[in-house]
Amino acid sequence: MIQSLLFFCFLLPLVFIIFKPKSKFKSKSDERLAPKSYPFIGSYLSIYTNRHRLIQWTSDAVHNSPNFTFLLRRPFGQSRIITGNPTVVQHILKTQFSTYQKGGIFRDTLFDLLGDGIFNVDGDAWKFQRQLSSHEFNTKSLRHFVEHVVDSELNERLLPILTTAAANETVLDLQDILQRFAFDNICKIAFGYDPGYLTPSLPDAKFAVAFEDAVRISSERFRMITPLLWKIQRLYPPVPIDTKAATVDDVFPDGTDVKKGMVVSYHPYAMGRMETLWGGDYIEFRPERWLKKDEREEKMRFVPRDPYTYPVFQAGPRICLGKDMAFLQMKRVVAGVLRQFKVVPVVNDGSEPVFVGALTSKMKGGFPVKIKERK
Repeated sequence: MIQSLLFFCFLLPLVFIIFKPKSKFKSKSDERLAPKSYPFIGSYLSIYTNRHRLIQWTSDAVHNSPNFTFLLRRPFGQSRIITGNPTVVQHILKTQFSTYQKGGIFRDTLFDLLGDGIFNVDGDAWKFQRQLSSHEFNTKSLRHFVEHVVDSELNERLLPILTTAAANETVLDLQDILQRFAFDNICKIAFGYDPGYLTPSLPDAKFAVAFEDAVRISSERFRMITPLLWKIQRLYPPVPIDTKAATVDDVFPDGTDVKKGMVVSYHPYAMGRMETLWGGDYIEFRPERWLKKDEREEKMRFVPRDPYTYPVFQAGPRICLGKDMAFLQMKRVVAGVLRQFKVVPVVNDGSEPVFVGALTSKMKGGFPVKIKERK
């Protein structure tokens, strides 16, 4: 036993010296902040140390990589590539779309929740469902139905709750309120079923609770399979990291080698904080960055960035079909609420939201606010 232990103690440093990974990316910033890697365990120590801020930690690593792409070595020789390079994102989501698929790990992990639905399949099964869904999402009848459902939920449920909160000067968790609003809308539109999750009593609807449990369990499966949570708006995208699996060997435009079966991730959270993409004021909430003066009409008009610089709704063939409807709901809710109320955050000055890992982002502790009637 002692001999075996001594052998291991001498062997491990030797193996470390011989097989210490040599990063392809060399720079002072890279050496300072790139995840350190060791034989057998990879970057597990860094992952564990930053387990409460994985999104921010990987974002820092992206920013400090010369090509905004870095290799994260996982235990037992497994590797994952993470990128915030728009050219690479376009390569993954469009140019080599057939090369980068959801993959077996993603599908198996979420099968109980998503089954063989459009979000969880690749190949011909995905193409068939995408064609059907694209046709349905482009119909005027669905758009009108969505408008009706949103307006009904807004005027009959959301606004009355805010009116009561303003009158009683109570603190509301706006995150919880809007999640209830969205859940009711989705159920009405997709299933023709009203769970009544957004009512004055704010009940724990059985269906909603069961759905949240399913999402939580599915998210935790990612932690069991890998040390990181992947798959779980620029500064706070609803999906801060998205992941694909390479079906064949490939090379990224920045020269990064990708081996068949390797997991690759693009990082919208990191991309929304890049000075090279958004300028020195990238951290500021400045909506006018999206506006450009139209010289002919002498007024400002909205000019979106390309979807590979701003991949909040994905891009390429898998771009989100519900993007326009999401904007429709956001516009109606913002206009409807701010027309009548002021929303005052009840948080410490200078505090930032803390991401909670899940399939979609949440703020730790919710978003407490006070509602005030506009005079």
